[in-house]
Amino acid sequence: MKKMIKSGLIVLAVAAIAGYGTYSFFSDTETSSGNNFTAGEIDLTVTNTGSATDGACTFDNTPGGPIFNCTDVKPGDNGESTLNFNLTSNPAWACMYVDNVVDSDNGCNDPELAAESVCTEDGNGELDNALMLTVWVDDGAGDGGTACNNIRDGSEEVIIGNQALSSFVLPTGGYVLPISDASADSMMTAPVQPGDHCVGVAWSVDPTTGNEVQTDKLGGDLTFYVEQARNNDGFTCAAHFTPAEGVQTLTLENEIQNPTGPWTPITGDGIQGTLVWQGDGDTFDYTLTAQGLPANSSYSLIYYADPYPGNNPGKLIGTHMTDGDGEIDAAGNPDLGMDLPDPADANFGTGAKIWLIPSSAYDAASSSIISWTPDTTTWLFEGNVYIHYNDTNN
Repeated sequence: MKKMIKSGLIVLAVAAIAGYGTYSFFSDTETSSGNNFTAGEIDLTVTNTGSATDGACTFDNTPGGPIFNCTDVKPGDNGESTLNFNLTSNPAWACMYVDNVVDSDNGCNDPELAAESVCTEDGNGELDNALMLTVWVDDGAGDGGTACNNIRDGSEEVIIGNQALSSFVLPTGGYVLPISDASADSMMTAPVQPGDHCVGVAWSVDPTTGNEVQTDKLGGDLTFYVEQARNNDGFTCAAHFTPAEGVQTLTLENEIQNPTGPWTPITGDGIQGTLVWQGDGDTFDYTLTAQGLPANSSYSLIYYADPYPGNNPGKLIGTHMTDGDGEIDAAGNPDLGMDLPDPADANFGTGAKIWLIPSSAYDAASSSIISWTPDTTTWLFEGNVYIHYNDTNN
């Protein structure tokens, strides 16, 4: 052991002498090029194919057009539509939401008056009790199953089995069908993957139905919604679409603009507003207080619907004046004629932006920003908190 140590000292001494006055280092270079971050995308396209008893329905696959357009339905009629969801790029949760439901007697002829004790021009119709639905996942599962073929075959899962439509209508006038979410009611047990997926919807009118459904009208709007699944494990359609109940409050703040992300609210500077509304209803009942604004100035409380200039569709909620101290203490109860957010709003998946801005910058007739001059002393924004409101008579 001592001999080995001595030899090592000699080698070190020689190495040091040989390297005196010059320094050389082993080196290597590896370059990783082309680094970048690109935001992903989610895009959903919905098409449909359908059939029905001759004369009962017409079909139109125009984007945004009706999936069901049945104007002469009789007892014993039936039909089917297969909804094809094409999702691009990223796995997503998926929901179908039905709102703006019309369920009306739609007039009363003599046979209907004789068949039901109460029938009025705009009274509640009975067709929803007689219209039976069967919904299944048309994914071709099991032996003999074929995906997207408009037929339930193989072992394709039935989600709704010949149940009356009325059993799904909520008190708010709509209902939510979770195609894929984290709830136990989800039609699919996992997020929808990119590609084509089909859901079959079969309907029939109970052949024993009587004259009480004559002239009745039943309809509504179908909204299909997807939201990213990654980093969003607890998403449920019910939580997303169920409107908030009871008194709601939103703080409006002046904000520092950020061109690449959410703006930064400025708090504690005495410039802000508070919007309080009474939850869902036929009218948007609210109170508005604000302070720190220019004195004796007209302000517009608006629903701003992206993209710019905010008229997608957007809405003027109310116009109010600041007093000599730059404060607002006001109230209003407008009938907005729409839910917040509206499906056309680019923020529909998140909620509605509410702003308080100088009236000189806003055109109420077109629901548009006409002068984009936001600053940190006169414009108040939603503070990155987007609201939901259900107009119950819309």
